[in-house]
Amino acid sequence: MCVEEVSVENWNQLDQEYVFVYVNTKKIPNIVLVKCLVMNEKLLIDALKEGFSDPAHLEICVRDYTVANESSNYSEQSAVGKTRTEKRREEKTEHCGLQNWGLGF
Repeated sequence: MCVEEVSVENWNQLDQEYVFVYVNTKKIPNIVLVKCLVMNEKLLIDALKEGFSDPAHLEICVRDYTVANESSNYSEQSAVGKTRTEKRREEKTEHCGLQNWGLGF
């Protein structure tokens, strides 16, 4: 599990495309290529672990996870007062997260 805060500054230098490589240096190196594409209100995410041939795919409705005028400093964002919908969404995200994609994190 990654506990280090990572900034997303400049991830969007390409119009509507986000690409990064995740490397877990604490374990045997796991290298994962992650590509994100914005399509209307959705963020389409594909992840491929080194040595695998089938990418994992996840679609996220961005407005379900954002608040207007929210700070880009993630440590300032608060989860206080979560609604029941937000809690269900978190459970769904945990179920569909990288851990459950078979990527070995």
